[in-house]
Amino acid sequence: KLSEAASHFLRVGKIAPQSPVRANAEYDAAAAYIAMKDWPSASRVLENFRRTYPGHSLQADVSNKLAVAYLEQGKWSHAALEFEVLASDKNKDPQVRREALWQAAELQEKAGDHQRALTAYERYVTQFPNPFEPAMEARHRLAGISQKRGQTASRDRWLHELVKAEQDGGSSRTDRTRFLAATAAMTLAEPHYEAFRAARLKEPLKKSLKIKKEKMQQALKAYGRAADYGVAEVATAATYHIAEIYRDFGRDLLTSQRPKGLSAEELEQ
Repeated sequence: KLSEAASHFLRVGKIAPQSPVRANAEYDAAAAYIAMKDWPSASRVLENFRRTYPGHSLQADVSNKLAVAYLEQGKWSHAALEFEVLASDKNKDPQVRREALWQAAELQEKAGDHQRALTAYERYVTQFPNPFEPAMEARHRLAGISQKRGQTASRDRWLHELVKAEQDGGSSRTDRTRFLAATAAMTLAEPHYEAFRAARLKEPLKKSLKIKKEKMQQALKAYGRAADYGVAEVATAATYHIAEIYRDFGRDLLTSQRPKGLSAEELEQ
């Protein structure tokens, strides 16, 4: 009879508010609500417990229980804050801290609070560079969130860091980290491709042709780096872009401005 038990536990605070057993009784009431999966009631009692007994020894377990209660109610932001508490330096177990911080970041992202998600993922990369693969995933998500927010400079910073970290990963590198680095390299190649396409062949041709060729080489190198990871789908896309670059260069040569003063035959040639 968990519902009745919870009600009787909460009566202690009403009938004997100064009783030394009141705190334990209210905590047990929350436990009864959790056992019944009455998450709103459990949350309410635990929130009150936190406010009323800030120095109580049972406070250490409140965040665990509140995190579960909020998750069950779909309150992602509230749950994320509890996981951030679990990830704080007060918790001695680094494994618990790492997993809690990752879950906090994911929940903030799920809740649409991109700023808090960025902060949490950045904390994760700083505090837990190992294991290697999750840290690479965190950089990937930092870049993705930055892109959603229209922060291109921040996105590119994280993509560059992702590529560099993967290059320095040594034996920790995996198929997944290579895929993440390859896709990052593809994204970083796009501005070089756009700069190449934007360069026009016009008078004076010697000057504009030099600029066009420089932009072309930069784009070719960027896509070449992406292809070098050996990730099939990325290598295919990179090779296609390389072919496009050569095709565009040929087309731009044929449609470039002509020097003045040429005869009809010279223009045809």
